[in-house]
Amino acid sequence: MNDPVTAYARGVLAGEIVAGPYVIWACERHMRDLKRDDIYLDLNEVSVLVDFFRMLKHYKGKWAGKPVELDPWQVFCLGSLYGWKRKADGFRRFREGFLEVPRKNGKSTKAGGVALYGLTMDNEPGPEVYTVATKRGQAKIVWNDAKVMGKACRSLAKRINFYVNNISMPSVNGKLEPLSRDSKGHDGLNPSLALMDELHAWEDRLMWDQVEDAMGARDQPLILSITTAGTYIEGICFEKHEHGINVLDPVQADYDDDTLFVYIATVSDPEALGDPLQWAMANPSLGGAKGLEYMQEQYRKAVQSPSRMNAFKVKQLNIWTNAPDSWLDMVQWKAAEDKSLKLEDFYGKKCFLGLDLAEVNDLSALIAIFPGDDDVWRAFSWFWCPEEDIAKRADGDRVPYQLWERMGYLKATPGAATDFDFIEAEILAIAEKFDVQGLLYDRWKSQSVVQNLDKEEICTCIPYGQGYKEASPALREIERRLLCGKFRFAPNPVLTWNAGNACVAMDPAENIKLIKKMDRKRIDGMAALANAAGGLVGEPPEDTESVYEERGVIELG
Repeated sequence: MNDPVTAYARGVLAGEIVAGPYVIWACERHMRDLKRDDIYLDLNEVSVLVDFFRMLKHYKGKWAGKPVELDPWQVFCLGSLYGWKRKADGFRRFREGFLEVPRKNGKSTKAGGVALYGLTMDNEPGPEVYTVATKRGQAKIVWNDAKVMGKACRSLAKRINFYVNNISMPSVNGKLEPLSRDSKGHDGLNPSLALMDELHAWEDRLMWDQVEDAMGARDQPLILSITTAGTYIEGICFEKHEHGINVLDPVQADYDDDTLFVYIATVSDPEALGDPLQWAMANPSLGGAKGLEYMQEQYRKAVQSPSRMNAFKVKQLNIWTNAPDSWLDMVQWKAAEDKSLKLEDFYGKKCFLGLDLAEVNDLSALIAIFPGDDDVWRAFSWFWCPEEDIAKRADGDRVPYQLWERMGYLKATPGAATDFDFIEAEILAIAEKFDVQGLLYDRWKSQSVVQNLDKEEICTCIPYGQGYKEASPALREIERRLLCGKFRFAPNPVLTWNAGNACVAMDPAENIKLIKKMDRKRIDGMAALANAAGGLVGEPPEDTESVYEERGVIELG
């Protein structure tokens, strides 16, 4: 009988299929398991699984309307999960699957198909299938894929009922639902299959433990994690990643876990980021679901933009890192420092101001950007810190605030807390010297100061958010100008310190927003710079909150 699972393993081990080190280990494990006498590979189950997916149809992208054909690596993974069985009782061998593959390799669509298979074809009494995530919006991604594909399949649509948050199969008293921390009714769960979506984004293991504990009454439950790599190495995903590698490693006999299936696609050389051979190792669907031109474009963007390089490593090559995406190339930043800039040369000239007022231990910052006739932006910066707290803050943040204050790069405000009246007066004095086209400020802060500035009618105050949707155009423009030499700034060590601290988070649309490396690494000057730049890149978007602000970042396959 045809055995596509073993055919894939043999192809990898023969070098006919490009694969990274952990996939090679997974294939070696498979070949060893074929020699065991306590388990067997049910090829009939594998055939039924592959045929089941062919009944489903893609509904997005260039394959919309066409049958879902599993790629060889997907047949290997799903065929192993459902095909390997114990001779003693015929139940499935694997109770957990950990699949870690870069984005755009068709993960979410295949996960939706697995959810439907678990509901309709698992021969499980009263099957309960859950798509699980920490946020409900994320949990519904895979669930919605299952719903759309199930509705479009005639044979399934006859047997399944579709509701807003539930897919049910009355003939077996089964259900398929999204499940998240903010869902109601966690008590009484009895999952037969749980699909853990984008595990790399989970900050703790609460949902995992609740689902796993609830599976105790099932004979062959399955937890399937389908994720990309990430940056949060303290989380459950990296824990599973490390355990999975140890299970696959033929030398690590102490890590035997016969109920765990592991497939981790990544590179063999993390330094060869531009090598197409490494791309193929990390992306088993390269040339199919994931186009080579897409990878070339992602690499080109990463080379030109520091904020994209870390994302390229993590999301396109499945390389774990222990830090968020650094925003700026500090060599480029220092090259943009211009000691010849004198503030008095810009009196009366047009500019945009960006304001970021302190919260608790942060600094307050104001940036002015002057657009030049030569298409060069020139920036000046001002910072404030409470006088009585400056020594304590210097110790906590490990930077010389007192020295910066003596040198005039930072001004101390009276008292132990931020004196907003003092800063307001300073801003008015600064604004009077220039033709201010607008002062952009974080709409979630600064309200009282901004109201007073508005009354003075020196400049128009414009609310400007620092989430993905609003901040990204300004941040991208700053990156572009640094790269092509169209940005200059007057020297200020506080601003440069902030620039080195600034990292970015990226959403699936490659919009970015500023984040800190750690709490004591202040980025207030860069937030103010982004606000000022927002006035120069065009009208800010409407005052709406991105869905990513609520649910976090989701990487879809």
